[in-house]
Amino acid sequence: MTDTAKNEKINLSILISLLSLRFVLLFLSHINFIDSNLGLIIYLLGTFILTGLFICKNIENLSLFNISGFAIFLFLFSPVFSIISDPYNFIAYINIPIAIIFGVYLFRKKKELTLTKTLTNKLAGNIVITLIITAAIIAIGVFIKEFKGGDNLDTLNLEWIIHQLLFQLSFAAIMEEPLFRGFLWGYLKKYKLRDISICIIQALLFWFGHIYYMDTGLNFWIWHPIAAFLFGLIIVKTKNIAYSLGAHALVNTVAQIFMFYYKVL
Repeated sequence: MTDTAKNEKINLSILISLLSLRFVLLFLSHINFIDSNLGLIIYLLGTFILTGLFICKNIENLSLFNISGFAIFLFLFSPVFSIISDPYNFIAYINIPIAIIFGVYLFRKKKELTLTKTLTNKLAGNIVITLIITAAIIAIGVFIKEFKGGDNLDTLNLEWIIHQLLFQLSFAAIMEEPLFRGFLWGYLKKYKLRDISICIIQALLFWFGHIYYMDTGLNFWIWHPIAAFLFGLIIVKTKNIAYSLGAHALVNTVAQIFMFYYKVL
């Protein structure tokens, strides 16, 4: 077996393992086939470790997987963000030394890193595109979900928003964006598929990955597939998961604000 074939086999094994954690483990946890707390711990630790391994294993072609330097920074510092938002999150304390190991390895191999880059003159455009798509996802969510929560706007403050944003960035965004809009995207690209085709495929898989929300009505059947497609559209336009990471965290943060602090009449 050639080195290329061996690397492809390893990449596929990591990708399948990540998908298994996301689809199989979380579903079994949701139906209480295994303890939900244990399932979540395994999912979070396993996903973080496998994500780091995939990045380190593919340092010479990370641009294929829409991985930028800033995306790596967000990944490596996600345990710190998690602790800032919740000092009692013991999983984050476990992930910190793991992140340091990955960081040291990537720093030593920095000359071999081939990252996706954004030209300075396109940076503002990418930010605008990301904000527009993010606003669209939020607007669709508000309309479809008819957010009904408590009238607690008087308790809403900037500190809570920052903590929630950091939590969402270190939780859902870091667990899902590298997998669906990074690794899976790059793997499908090897089959010469068009970006829009990959966008649709990843959206369907992302949607199916949230099947445990099936009983939430339009939230699952309409909003999740649309949001997944629009997150993918950010990648089509920017080729950088750093933008979709930020968009994902922002959407979830705003959702939390509507659910707990505002009532849509």
